[in-house]
Amino acid sequence: MIAFHRVSLEYPRTKTKALYNVNLEVKKGEFVFVVGHSGAGKSTLLALILRRLIPTQGAVYFAGQNLKALKGDGIALHRRRIGMVFQDHRLLADMTVEENLAFVLQVQGVPRREWPERITTALRRVGLAHKKRAFPEELSVGEAQRVALARALLLDPPVILADEPTGNLDPENALQVLDILKAAHQRGATVVVATHSRELLEAYPTRVVVLKAGQVVRDERPGEGGSIRVRESLTGAERRAHEHLQAHRPQPGDHRRIRDYVEKKLSRLDRYQNGELMAKVVLSLAGSQHVERKAKAEVQVDLPGGW
Repeated sequence: MIAFHRVSLEYPRTKTKALYNVNLEVKKGEFVFVVGHSGAGKSTLLALILRRLIPTQGAVYFAGQNLKALKGDGIALHRRRIGMVFQDHRLLADMTVEENLAFVLQVQGVPRREWPERITTALRRVGLAHKKRAFPEELSVGEAQRVALARALLLDPPVILADEPTGNLDPENALQVLDILKAAHQRGATVVVATHSRELLEAYPTRVVVLKAGQVVRDERPGEGGSIRVRESLTGAERRAHEHLQAHRPQPGDHRRIRDYVEKKLSRLDRYQNGELMAKVVLSLAGSQHVERKAKAEVQVDLPGGW
């Protein structure tokens, strides 16, 4: 459905590399969380799928089509296949909920006779049919975000992209938003959610892609318990450490040297996103149960499924 092939993106004015050599595939009907710290590249990834940005290198494919080749009306038609949800609801303040949704249908060229049914169906899906005549200022933050979700669901798009959709919400409202996205997924939509919310990941165990500094450093599915193809996931200092340990394979008795090496390298890495990968590389090559127990005690991180 969606594929990134060696995609890099650099903003020309600042020379900032937002993404670097990203290879990623999202199959039809998948639900994928994209996580990472601020500036990791999550929003850029979604903007490329929406064709708001064009990669500097590589290609982004949607349903087999290279998005870079789209022009004019082709871009508009592509975006009709995607429901987009942002962190802020972006509702028009001088229109009611019903008018906000009708405006989208008008812009998309949907026949007027279809508007009432589409609007009612979308609002029922988010539990807000009774709010259709309310103005945005009369809604709570959670209700406004659910209206934004209804807007994204109006045309029953095959793909839904959500950029930090619960970033401004309390836990209860965040889970309501997640339930709406899950329901869309169960109806057959492909859903990609950029988030930093640990609560969402815990509430809906599914595929998780981790970005760091514009690179995919982890790609994990339910039941894998943190097991990944280490060689493909390592970057920078981790890859160099991996190659060093392959060339200088430590012996089981080298407990102190291995422990010191783990501690030194881990001190330079992010403990949540990359620390456990470095430890895994060292431990897999060390062949020592003593060192494994010692290192686990020192670098254990909170990950779905554990080690």
